[in-house]
Amino acid sequence: MWRLADDCHVYIIKDLDRAGGAVIMIWFDDPTSEVARIAARGLEPVDVEKHDGVWKYVFHDADGNEIGIGGEVASPHLGTAAGSLRSVSGDARIRP
Repeated sequence: MWRLADDCHVYIIKDLDRAGGAVIMIWFDDPTSEVARIAARGLEPVDVEKHDGVWKYVFHDADGNEIGIGGEVASPHLGTAAGSLRSVSGDARIRP
C-alpha cells in the first residue's frame, strides 16, 4: 500500500484469476455510514471482509469488477452502523 497523502492510499495487486476484472477499494473514515447511504439507494454488499477493526464491504458490478468500501470501524464487536448489513455471499451485482 502506498500513501499518496495524509488521507489517501492506494494498492495494486496482480491476480491472474481475475484477469479482465478490476479490483478497487475506496478507504473511508466511517465505512459503515457510507455503506448505509449506499444501501439506502438499493445496493447491498455481496460480502463483508472483517480484519479486526478494519472492514471491507465488497460490491460487484455487472461485469464482475469488485468495488470495495473499507476502513476502520469504531466498534467491530457491535456490528455495523447500517444495522441490516451483514456478511453475505452470493451474486448480487451493482446495476446502473
